[in-house]
Amino acid sequence: MAVIFAFSSQNKEESNALSMSISNKIENVVEINSKKSFVNEDEKNEYFKKITSKINSILRKNAHAFLYAMFGLFAFLLFTNEGRGDYTASIYTLIASVLYAASDEMHQILSQSRNGRFKDVCIDVFGTVIMLIIIYFVKKIKEKGGKTQ
Repeated sequence: MAVIFAFSSQNKEESNALSMSISNKIENVVEINSKKSFVNEDEKNEYFKKITSKINSILRKNAHAFLYAMFGLFAFLLFTNEGRGDYTASIYTLIASVLYAASDEMHQILSQSRNGRFKDVCIDVFGTVIMLIIIYFVKKIKEKGGKTQ
């Protein structure tokens, strides 16, 4: 939660600079391996600027989902360690994820030059759902493995 809060506390410029530094590195690899030909340098720069923007958008949304997948993992472990069953722990984890994602977006609205988006809440909760699905299948595989021995 502290990591999510810290990222949300960054202003728009700081947040974008962090993700753009990674996006630019990815774009450099794409550019080096590109076989596309360009009429001039301006066309090339514009083309790769668009690619970098798309990479940055994808990277930022995946970062949201990943952080909330980790949030989901830790929340699930917390709830199951408190003696709750998997189903109840999953429901509590989803509720916690929705509430924290919504409060995170509210926090961003109050931060400098940031805005909260319902779409980001959905992406965050999606990350948690994916983690809960992974947990479910890992547990099923472990159960199957235990029965065959």
